[in-house]
Amino acid sequence: MANFESTENITNDGAAVLVLIVEPWASEFSIPPGATFVVRATSEVQGALEVEREPARVTCWAWPHSTVEVWSGDRLIDSLDRPVPAVPEGTSVRRFLRGMFGHGETS
Repeated sequence: MANFESTENITNDGAAVLVLIVEPWASEFSIPPGATFVVRATSEVQGALEVEREPARVTCWAWPHSTVEVWSGDRLIDSLDRPVPAVPEGTSVRRFLRGMFGHGETS
């Protein structure tokens, strides 16, 4: 049973569709204007979602051993139930994958 949880409310305040990406699954969701999606990660290992916000998209990065659900109101949009693999100690999933794919790290 999961002991740790991290939740992010992603609201589209713009006039165009906002893209939500959940990593490391590379799952992509379209959030219509005015809508809010909830990204809920749980794990038996302590951690938190890392969130990157850009004008046209938001990326949520889960932490090792966590699973994620994406909700729109009371409707489950997707259940990403394959736990995130471990990464080297001292790094995050975001930093590890960006390093592996040569994207560098901005923060």
